Amino acid sequence: MKLLFSSLLLLSTSVQSSAINIYVDSNKFELAKVTKNIFRTKYNIPKSLIRLKVGERCISRDKRFLELCINKKGELIQLPNYNLHNIINSLKTFKIEA
Repeated sequence: MKLLFSSLLLLSTSVQSSAINIYVDSNKFELAKVTKNIFRTKYNIPKSLIRLKVGERCISRDKRFLELCINKKGELIQLPNYNLHNIINSLKTFKIEA
């Protein structure tokens, strides 16, 4: 029984993944949708993990997630995060092996 719980705990921690928050100005929403589509098609990130946050300021809010910003010039900027290494490792679970 103890082995079963240990196995379930190990499995649940290995399938957890970090979300991606993309903050975008309302007039750059189409660009944000293109960015989301790139994450979905090229990197195989599930649609449910990519959140578009329209009209919000580009400030880091949650260090658990990869946070990006599309500014008024249309530039994609990664917001500062001390936990970036862990987030990238978490998102690698979706990478398709060639």
